[in-house]
Amino acid sequence: MWSADFSTFTISGGSSCLDQESASIIKAKYNSAENTGLKRKSTSSPLKECKKRRKDSKHSRSLKRYLSFGDTPLESDDNLLSEETYIADGSRPYCLPTVAGQHRDLKSITADTMKDLLNGKYNGGINSYRVIDCRYPYEFNGGHIKNAENCYLEEHIDELLLQTLQRGNTTDEIIIFHCEFSSKRGPKLCRYLRSKDRQMHGRDYPQLHFPEIYLLEGGYKCFYQTHKHFCEPIDYVPMLHDEYKEDVRHFRSKTSTLKRNCSH
Repeated sequence: MWSADFSTFTISGGSSCLDQESASIIKAKYNSAENTGLKRKSTSSPLKECKKRRKDSKHSRSLKRYLSFGDTPLESDDNLLSEETYIADGSRPYCLPTVAGQHRDLKSITADTMKDLLNGKYNGGINSYRVIDCRYPYEFNGGHIKNAENCYLEEHIDELLLQTLQRGNTTDEIIIFHCEFSSKRGPKLCRYLRSKDRQMHGRDYPQLHFPEIYLLEGGYKCFYQTHKHFCEPIDYVPMLHDEYKEDVRHFRSKTSTLKRNCSH
């Protein structure tokens, strides 16, 4: 590396000194090359530069649009709205406080936030909400969050979307998904809803029927452990309960069959 006065050059931790005349010649050549670079003008016209910037900007926007689960917001004239703050169609901020959960592409809420929602703390900012319990029926019947709906198949999500076409505008309604631990079944159907919702709107990106959806972090187990008085009945049946081994095989088989039929 050359020193600031070009008199010393270091190689692999060692150093060697040049005589003053050699250093002066090298320094003069360096300054000459630097000045030439500063005086060099762009050969492209302002119009071409503008088109290039627009093309690059359009390309970066198209990449950003598909970076994640679908939470890329709308653009404004000045800059992009915050992806962490605005819902998936960019129309308004999220109503509920979110946390960095196990699935970073999904917006997660805590059991305490779910409890506050049930208690009416967010009634001033939320018109309506639906809790989608993605566990199997025997788990749901054994104990679930009050007013939750049992949807454990993709066809149940299709029916939910079909209902929105009949009811009209649902963009103000929020959806909270969960399963036993919110590790697999809940996140899977949460992503499925967003994917189908995008497909239904085709080129009308980023419009959605349900732009604000959440995942309950820790699932029903976590919620039950801290807020069981919000469950009905007040009980918790694990998926792998010894009494329901046949039910586990049945519902897993049903889910696999549906997947194969959809792929064909």
